[in-house]
Amino acid sequence: MSEEFLEFLRNKFIDGLAEVEDQGRLLPMHRQFQGIRDVLLGKDITSSTPIQMTDQEMIQMRNTLYRLLAVYTDCLIFSEKHPIQSTKFLLPFYNLFHFLFLKRTKEVLLRIKGELGLYPCIEDSNGSPDHRQDQESQSHDPENQSQGPEIWYPYVLEIRGFDGQVSKIRGWLLQSDEGFKDIAIVGIGGSGKTALARQLFYDEGIQGAFFPTLWISLSGKIDAGIDFKQVVEDMLVELTTEHGHEKLRSCSTEELLSSLGRQLLGKKYLIVPDGIWDETRDWYFRLGQALNWPDKDCNIQFGRDQKRIGNAVIITTRLEDVAKGMVGDKYLHSIEGIGEDEIWSMFDDAVDKSKLNPQQNDKLKKL
Repeated sequence: MSEEFLEFLRNKFIDGLAEVEDQGRLLPMHRQFQGIRDVLLGKDITSSTPIQMTDQEMIQMRNTLYRLLAVYTDCLIFSEKHPIQSTKFLLPFYNLFHFLFLKRTKEVLLRIKGELGLYPCIEDSNGSPDHRQDQESQSHDPENQSQGPEIWYPYVLEIRGFDGQVSKIRGWLLQSDEGFKDIAIVGIGGSGKTALARQLFYDEGIQGAFFPTLWISLSGKIDAGIDFKQVVEDMLVELTTEHGHEKLRSCSTEELLSSLGRQLLGKKYLIVPDGIWDETRDWYFRLGQALNWPDKDCNIQFGRDQKRIGNAVIITTRLEDVAKGMVGDKYLHSIEGIGEDEIWSMFDDAVDKSKLNPQQNDKLKKL
C-alpha cells in the first residue's frame, strides 16, 4: 500500500467536508468532524522526507480512514433526512433512536480522532515535525479507550454475540481454495446485518487478505431503484485519485464499468454492497459481468478467469429471495439470535459501566 492512497483517503474526507460547508450545510457532530480535519491537516503523508510508516501502521491508518469515511457518509445521509438549521431556534425533530445514533457517532469520532493522533509524527511540507497533536494523542491511551462504552463502528472484538457468525463467514472468505465467493447476510431490520458485515470488513485478517476493500452503502435506496451509474462512480472514486465525480459524470455507464474492470484487474478484492432493498437484480449481474464473476455453475462469463484470484462479495439484505437469486444457497447466512446468557452478560456489563447501584435504582432492581 502506498502513502499516496492514504493521502487520497485523507483528502476525500477533507474535500467532502469542505464541499458541505461551501453549501452552507451542517452535519451532526460537525465540530467533531472539524477537529478530525485539523488533525489530518497536520499530517503531510506524502511530504518529501516523512517518517516512514510500517506496512502494519499504514493498514491501521487505512482502516481508520475507511471508518471515518463511513461515519461521515452516515452523517451526510442523516442530515439529508433531518436538516440542521443554522439557528438554534429551529431544531429538527429527533426521536430516541436519533439521539442514540448521535451519541454513538460522537463516541466513534472521538475514538477515530485519538487513533489518528497516535500514528507516527509526519513532517509537514516545510520539513519540520508537526507536534500539534502530541499532547492530545497522549490522552488517548488504548488501554483507557477499551474501558469506554461500545461505539457505532467498534473494533472487531467489541461487538458481542457475533463470534460464531464471524468465525463462520471469515472461514468462507479465507478458505484456501482461492475460489470466487459471493456471500449473503440476511436478516430482519435491526438484527445486526450491517454490524456483522462491518466486523468482517474491518477484521485484520480479512483486510490483510484482500486489497482493495470497497464498502457500498445502499441504505438510502429504500424507496427507489439502485442508481447503478452512481454506484460505479462511487467505486471508482474510492479506487483512484485520477478522477473526481465531475469528470466521471460525463462518462457513460459502460465507460465507467470498463474503467472499473481495469482498476480491479488481477487484484484480490472484497466488495460489500450493504442494505439491498431493490428486488431488481439486473444491476448486480451487470456489475458481475463487467468484473468477470463466475456464474452459479462456476462458468466464467467472459475474459480473464477471476475465479482463481479469490475475489469476494458480501451483500446484506432483508429479502431472502433476492439474496438467493443473487448468490445462491451455498454462501447464504441468516442472522442468528443472541443467546440468553450472552444477553444477560451484556446487560450486567452495561450496569457495571454505568456505575449505578441496582439496589438503589428501582428500575434496575426490577430488571
